[in-house]
Amino acid sequence: MLLRIGILLLLAKSAALAKDITPPFALNQRASALSDLFERYGQGNSSELCANTSIANAMIYLREYRKPAIPLKVPYDQNGGGRTSRYDLIRYFVDLCGSSKSDGTYWSDTGLCVETYFIHSHLKNPNLKIISRGNTGNGGGYDLKADRQTRAITMQDIRNAIDQKYPVLTSIGWYVLGKDKKWKRAGGHMVVIYGYGESQDNTVMVTDPWERYPNANGRYSDPVKLVRLTDSQRQSMRGHDWSLSGAHYKNTDTFKGVLEVVTIPKPGTATW
Repeated sequence: MLLRIGILLLLAKSAALAKDITPPFALNQRASALSDLFERYGQGNSSELCANTSIANAMIYLREYRKPAIPLKVPYDQNGGGRTSRYDLIRYFVDLCGSSKSDGTYWSDTGLCVETYFIHSHLKNPNLKIISRGNTGNGGGYDLKADRQTRAITMQDIRNAIDQKYPVLTSIGWYVLGKDKKWKRAGGHMVVIYGYGESQDNTVMVTDPWERYPNANGRYSDPVKLVRLTDSQRQSMRGHDWSLSGAHYKNTDTFKGVLEVVTIPKPGTATW
């Protein structure tokens, strides 16, 4: 009996070391409500809405589930017709990001989308932190207020954001090993990180807009391990440091999902 109590206390202590702010909802980029936005009408597997859906998921969390909540406005479409459903928020970001049915959204446009939404919501001093070993973008010529850091992404960056109750918009690159033994980028994706594991654990909690939630465990995010790339892999993968392994992410000798950019939205405060 004492051993059982000790084990339970140990488990409770371990659980307390992890942080998870995953909200009890997640929009899906392949939902039938978005059929007209797919590259092939009605065919969800042709959806290129991962960025728009991930942004919408993160903004709804900030507006409805974060404590204290951020007073973000419920946007309306640009033709004057009211949009009230959560899936219509994805349509708003399709408009705002200039997204394409065939090419989706360039990651460098997502920061501008988020900041514009914050400005539309009358927030004071909104900001973004953008971290990547690659190009962190220039805001497309607009005055994008961002803390741009061209360096390796660390687990501490993710932990710090989650500790402040900020979701982490995460850009992933798909890399395939070619016959010439060189890694080539074959596409990209965007997800939201809502949590992290214990201090010595590189597990993060990921909500992937391609997947349907709740999952088999009744959860709205999945544990995914960040695995450090080897020196030779980093050299041919644009210098990035981490690949993803776990639910929905293959991490094989010939295919990897690579963590390329994290964008942490910091909305600021309301001006009214």
